[in-house]
Amino acid sequence: MINFLILLFGILFVIGLIFLVRDIYLVGILPLFVLALGISISPPKDIEIEKTISKNTVMVGDIVELKTKIKIKRGIGLVLVKDRLPEDFILVEGKNVTAFFKGLGKLEKEFSYKVRCANIGTYKIEKSKILSNHFLNINGFVDDLGNELKIRVMPYVTIPRRLNPSKIYSKIPLPSIDISKGVSSTDFKEIREYREGEPVKFINWKASAKANKLLANEYEKEGKKTIMIFVDVGSKMFIGNIFENPFKYAMSLLVSLSSYFTKKNYNVGVYFIGIDKLILPSTGKKQFIRIVDEVLAISRHGYGKNYDNDSGIVNPLIDYIVESDDKHNENKKDNKNPVNKDIKPNGFYKSLKSNENIILQNSPLIIYITNLYEKDIDDIREGLTFIYKIYNKRKKMPIIIFDINFYGAFDKNTSKLINLMKRSIHKEFRKYGITTILWNTESEDINNIMRIIIEMIR
Repeated sequence: MINFLILLFGILFVIGLIFLVRDIYLVGILPLFVLALGISISPPKDIEIEKTISKNTVMVGDIVELKTKIKIKRGIGLVLVKDRLPEDFILVEGKNVTAFFKGLGKLEKEFSYKVRCANIGTYKIEKSKILSNHFLNINGFVDDLGNELKIRVMPYVTIPRRLNPSKIYSKIPLPSIDISKGVSSTDFKEIREYREGEPVKFINWKASAKANKLLANEYEKEGKKTIMIFVDVGSKMFIGNIFENPFKYAMSLLVSLSSYFTKKNYNVGVYFIGIDKLILPSTGKKQFIRIVDEVLAISRHGYGKNYDNDSGIVNPLIDYIVESDDKHNENKKDNKNPVNKDIKPNGFYKSLKSNENIILQNSPLIIYITNLYEKDIDDIREGLTFIYKIYNKRKKMPIIIFDINFYGAFDKNTSKLINLMKRSIHKEFRKYGITTILWNTESEDINNIMRIIIEMIR
């Protein structure tokens, strides 16, 4: 377009000059002069952008404020600045985009906005997107400028301060390894295969060289109670939307339990069902941080998410519950939002089998956090039978199943149907001498749930 105008006005200038027609001469020379002046002036450039955030670590659901400062040293024209936000951040006040005209001299601008952090995880706020355009629309550029920000969105953690004796639930029998609080023994027990995540100092290098595989020394355990938490991170934990789903409540419960038990000097181990991720039992602040970091990594990766990218709403649940497994698997082929391929079909029983050595060595209290369906009954029954043999057929088993009942957010008929189904499942499992807790997230907050479990096992 610019080349065409230069050619057009150049021809008019030459014609006016040849035929000595003053008006044609001026029509050609004046626009050429303006174009020449415009070309000599650059679009806004030498741009500096600095983003700041009110808090780098927040709890899920918190609101944070972001500010963006813009400095432009040279050029004249239109400037558009947009801060790109993670999809799980919701704009609640202000705008994350601004536009203005840069005239002569230096210019400094600032805009701010507030966002709600809807999901847990570690997020990166990318560099700002810049559009700089010449005031005559001759040229311009698009670029990514400024600094990046990182923000950690933590699950909600709660530990009730005041506890009252409760007779509603039976006390959970803690495992027999309940001597006094102490440190690990140096008494040698056996040589076994090295497990991923264990300290390197336990590796027996001589035995490993002979066996041509990594072997580790096993020492006698002393004094600390052990809690092993199995957490479901499969697709059924993402029913709902990106703001409210069972996974969000499960992670808050996991972190709250881990915080409480590690402070009580218990060994806490975690196994994420569906991705085969194990955190070996340990205690203390480092163990708690290790668990939180893994929760944030899993949350950001998006394991199991199957909600629609536009609406954020998961397909109705009822069909999934009522249909047979075969029909569900057939329908899943046509699903526009398939479950993350990293999810593995590991259930409760297979997860227990995978951690058989840990269970045998530590005799832990087992906590299972999930979202129960009718089709889970056989799998869990098989898992309970497996544990029943390990714990010598006790009448009261050291197992707690947390069933997150998220469906109060659905219509009343759907919620009532699901609630009846879940209560029937719980009745079935209690025959095995285990404790089940149905957590209705609509009516009970995590503080109340933590109070219940602490009263049961303290």
